[in-house]
Amino acid sequence: MKNKILVISAFLIALLTACGCDMFRALAGRPTSSDLKAMRTALVAREAAEAARKDSLERVRLEAEKAVRMAAALDTLESMKGLLRTPARFNGLASGIEPGAKYYIVVGSFRDRANAQKYSEKLTADGYPAEAVGFRNGFTAVGVCPTDDPSALLASLRSVRKEKFCPKEVWVLVNE
Repeated sequence: MKNKILVISAFLIALLTACGCDMFRALAGRPTSSDLKAMRTALVAREAAEAARKDSLERVRLEAEKAVRMAAALDTLESMKGLLRTPARFNGLASGIEPGAKYYIVVGSFRDRANAQKYSEKLTADGYPAEAVGFRNGFTAVGVCPTDDPSALLASLRSVRKEKFCPKEVWVLVNE
């Protein structure tokens, strides 16, 4: 009898060592370690998909808000009669000229390109990024605060109008 108990005990110990708890969990209808690992992997994948979905929705929301701000700024700018001008009004841009931004606040126009360049350099030194833009009609405009964003343009225009260098006839060059 002692031998039987010893043999059965040894068998159970060997069985537990070889099979581990998974065998008993499976017999009890519980998930095994491989089932638990698969469940964890699926949970992580679902959480990642949900985070990506939330990020995507946030990006869409931010883009929609930006579009609304830009449209409102454009409406405000267009309501200011004569403020927006395209290069076509000046027979187009001079050949070889490719402005780096869509909008410029024009604070001066010169027949002599050297004078325009000097004024542009002075404004840049004073903290206003400026660029000289030549037109086919022979004039060179000095534009400050180049931007592609109409709402940034509107804010810059309000700021520039308070400066001493800003003329009453300030206008906005729109490169389309």
